[in-house]
Amino acid sequence: MIADFLDRELFAPPGTALIPSPDQRIGLEATLAQIGLHFDKPPLQTPAGSLEDPPEDPPKPLCLAFSGWAGTGKTTLLRVVLRYLIWNRIPVQLLTPTGKAGDRLKAVLRADDLYRSDPDYRGIVDRLTTIHKHLYGGPEEQAKCPECQKWDHALAESPEWADHRVCPNPECKASIPLQTPMDTRLKWVPPLAAAPGERGVYIVDEGSMVPRNVHRDLVTAIPATSALVYVWDKGQLPPVMSEEDCRENDVDPKD
Repeated sequence: MIADFLDRELFAPPGTALIPSPDQRIGLEATLAQIGLHFDKPPLQTPAGSLEDPPEDPPKPLCLAFSGWAGTGKTTLLRVVLRYLIWNRIPVQLLTPTGKAGDRLKAVLRADDLYRSDPDYRGIVDRLTTIHKHLYGGPEEQAKCPECQKWDHALAESPEWADHRVCPNPECKASIPLQTPMDTRLKWVPPLAAAPGERGVYIVDEGSMVPRNVHRDLVTAIPATSALVYVWDKGQLPPVMSEEDCRENDVDPKD
């Protein structure tokens, strides 16, 4: 099933291969298979009224990683993974360690033709947020559609590839020029407000910038029935940490 999907998705209409390396193909098949096997496992539960103690090591989400130097195709692999998860109706939450990294990833994914044609793909990209906002909450800018009067954070953004915004309300879908004045507000977003639920995939781009304590919080917060996928570059800058973060991560602040 995975092989059939990749045969169909890894080639553009002219026949140009999106994944040039056989090793990348093998790694991609193995990753998608591991996610499927993890989701097929029944959740570990203690029967009601049981005197058994809970396990010392509670179940954790599946953790995977795509690692490689710049230009080796990590973002291309990410596109294929997103297509596969949408095809299988698996919820996805994209996360980045910083807002700047999120803006860059949004710009790249919004250039994909699927962003314009598939509302599920568009929704995943538009819901992208920082790890800290997702885990700990934070303010989010929203704008009100002049047509349907609904508030949404996607309307507060300015897509680099277009000269208009599209209202995400399925009953409206108004096309709004970027210069159109709109009412804006800041709304507090509670922690894990955008969680995909009990069965989903959390994908973290620029994973090398995530400190150990934040990774620990991620693994603790998301459901054990979910999968956590890191995309990272070994040559990327290390996490920017305060002295308190350094102590918590057993790192010398002088380093």
